[in-house]
Amino acid sequence: MEMIEKETDSFNERQKKNKGFTRLSLLLKFISKHNKNNPYIFEYGLYARMKNFIRIVCLKVYNKEILEAKINLEELNGTDLYIAYID
Repeated sequence: MEMIEKETDSFNERQKKNKGFTRLSLLLKFISKHNKNNPYIFEYGLYARMKNFIRIVCLKVYNKEILEAKINLEELNGTDLYIAYID
């Protein structure tokens, strides 16, 4: 838990400087549509939530159908994604 808190703090600090996100809302909508109970179907997931945005680290994808969302997830493995969160 301590690591997540540290990550959240540094994430929030960076966002104050950056003031921007890469929005992959298409991916989030696609995931939510196919898995309503838990839209984050990544092996290593939720890192920080800030207002309407969620940061996840994509290490492994369980559902290969996500590739139909026209996003090449293999290129994203191990990278930070900033995704618009839809309640």
